[in-house]
Amino acid sequence: GPDVDRVGSWFNGKVEFPVRPPHLRASAKQVNLLGARLSQVRWRDAATLLYDVGGHKVTVMVFDPGNLPLDRNGLRAVHVGNRDVYVGAARGRNVAVVQRGPIAYALSGDVDLGEMLQLAAYAAAP
Repeated sequence: GPDVDRVGSWFNGKVEFPVRPPHLRASAKQVNLLGARLSQVRWRDAATLLYDVGGHKVTVMVFDPGNLPLDRNGLRAVHVGNRDVYVGAARGRNVAVVQRGPIAYALSGDVDLGEMLQLAAYAAAP
């Protein structure tokens, strides 16, 4: 559901890291959390969050990359605020990967690249 705090607490005990669904913002567009589910990234537990961003769906995967380096193949680094966001495209969707402390956020959706960068910056904000 759309309650960010409730979604975050639902993951307690289901994954081995804290899931804090980001409060995403996009310029002049309504952003709503639609729901979440358990998933995996490279055989590791992950939280998948689905957002509606002005009528476009954006998926945010939250995971602990552990000792595995993030897969940045085909992505280019863009410095946003005080961190690097790795962006590119896959299967017709823009992709952004950013890390905040020990947690990584991988975003994908059919929003334009500038908006994806903005969303990724909010995902990695403390």
